[in-house]
Amino acid sequence: MPENHSNSNDPGQKNTGFQTGVAGLKLCDVLELKSGQHFDGLLVIQHEKQTAKIYFNHGELQHATTLEDSGETALRNVLGWKGGKIKVLPQMTYPHRTIDKSLRQLLVETGHRKAVQPEAPVSKVEESLSSSAQGPITPVRIASPPSRTLLAFAALALVLLVVGAWAFFALRPSLSDAGSTASVSADLNPGETRDAITEAGAGLLSMEPQIILRLQGSNTIGSELGPGLARDFLRKLGASEVSVKPLAAEETLVSGYFPDQGRVDAIEIKAHGSSTSFSGLKGQLCDIGMSSRRVKDKERLELTPLGDFMSPSVEHVVAMDGVAVVVNNANQLSTLTLEQIASLFSGAIRDWSEVPASGLSGPVQIYARDEKSGTYDTFNSLVLHPSKQKISPGARRFEDSQELSNLVAADPLGIGFIGLPYINPSKAVAVQEKGSRPIFPTPFTVATEDYPLSRRLYLYLPQTASPVARDFIHFATTDSGQQIAESVGFIKLSVFEQQRAQAKAGEAPEEYRDIARQARRLSMTFHFDSGGTRLDNKAIQDLSRIVDYLNQETNRTRKISLFGFADNLGNPEKNCEISLERARTVEEALAAFGIFAQRSKGLCDRIPIASNETANGRNKNRRVEVWIN
Repeated sequence: MPENHSNSNDPGQKNTGFQTGVAGLKLCDVLELKSGQHFDGLLVIQHEKQTAKIYFNHGELQHATTLEDSGETALRNVLGWKGGKIKVLPQMTYPHRTIDKSLRQLLVETGHRKAVQPEAPVSKVEESLSSSAQGPITPVRIASPPSRTLLAFAALALVLLVVGAWAFFALRPSLSDAGSTASVSADLNPGETRDAITEAGAGLLSMEPQIILRLQGSNTIGSELGPGLARDFLRKLGASEVSVKPLAAEETLVSGYFPDQGRVDAIEIKAHGSSTSFSGLKGQLCDIGMSSRRVKDKERLELTPLGDFMSPSVEHVVAMDGVAVVVNNANQLSTLTLEQIASLFSGAIRDWSEVPASGLSGPVQIYARDEKSGTYDTFNSLVLHPSKQKISPGARRFEDSQELSNLVAADPLGIGFIGLPYINPSKAVAVQEKGSRPIFPTPFTVATEDYPLSRRLYLYLPQTASPVARDFIHFATTDSGQQIAESVGFIKLSVFEQQRAQAKAGEAPEEYRDIARQARRLSMTFHFDSGGTRLDNKAIQDLSRIVDYLNQETNRTRKISLFGFADNLGNPEKNCEISLERARTVEEALAAFGIFAQRSKGLCDRIPIASNETANGRNKNRRVEVWIN
């Protein structure tokens, strides 16, 4: 039996399905509902770690895509998903149709609806019921006109009852805002019953929420990650029903109903830019600051009454972010420098003939994310802003990364930037900083911070913070919080390992190259405060993660090697000494937890991963890599 096909006569069946306006709907029900509404737009389907997108045009299926497939094949696969969450994005359409069959035909072919037999026609009322009920309804064959009439009246009454129930749930302010095109997304909770949701919805409707926590700052964090963390944090506290409601541009209220206390608590999120996190904390307008950059010295000084904003108790890294630069597969480029990328997207380079390695000739077609996108914010801060350039006015802007990637894949002269999960079907290029090696964008190279277009995302917690704020920070950095970060496209702070490419002869001593051949590198790279041997705040947080990883049963007998590095400023002999001191700093920190390194070596200023001409590049080069075999 197909996974979305349910037996409505089974009283013991779990309430599974996809949650949108009404909890527990099957995906086929949602699709038929949108088709009947002549929906124009996009449905984003999330199931476990998988994401799919289904486009409608005036209620007709237009296109479907997953990471592996597209078109009809993708839709057939998605119909087999059991449950999850659905985000509705109106007016986001696909430029051409890739699915020729009707929704009804596909549902019949996949077993989610039953075909009507031609020799026994079904009444229109029955057909309406079959398309609106949760699960297939076997058509009733009618022998006599009086029975047909009675059944039609009964069926019509049932249709009105179903439609009325749907309208009650779908239009609740707790789950959607009828006056806004912004989408509302809620995770599936298979254990929730309709009665529980109804009761909680009544509580949310009738009670004024009490704001228990205020977050302010970065749009990169505040657009999806912040609301996602707030939603699950309220659930962890015991909320039986949680709503995510837009208040204004870049402002969201996440509310939770607590039936035991008979109250509604809420978390307020205002995402107007990283600088507002620090001004908001200073003015006591928020409890936690969200920032996609580290606090500046001037801001740190102004916030001194609230604590040292570069101390590990105040500064917390919540996730890693990375942006991929993509081109068409016909483009022969494999690498671009940061300078070339800035020139291409600003319009300084107008024709591909100016980049001979591309093998192309013709005007550069720029595909970019919209101004409000966190992806654009990252790209702007890492590429355009340092070179004092702006995105070309002729760039085509998109809200949807997958659509952008698809269009670049269809345009031989195209170039774009997107989040890592959306690289396919276009082609990512390696990015090279001056004086370093080209590095391709992968979750691993973003996690290690080797990739040039990677950055940290921060939460700042004043030392005067409330217990609720401290609990929120703890939740955000646990496995539960990190799964949310991964689900919205960021790189979570977890330890994993990967075989790395060997360093070229002359770049590193033979001992390092031997290790690279035999061992695997861990995704945690230790970095240091500027110019010294003191671990930075992320490194301090990562220590416990690595200790937990090495204490797992399968890793307890494995050996680790530590290699320290320095930038190339100053005396070369001094740089060699400090690179060794950094390796020994990590060695001693791990030894305090009972983890003993097999070797610790300093490799001076060799194998730079970033430019030594910038402060950010030098900070990346001051590092300790961890290898395991």
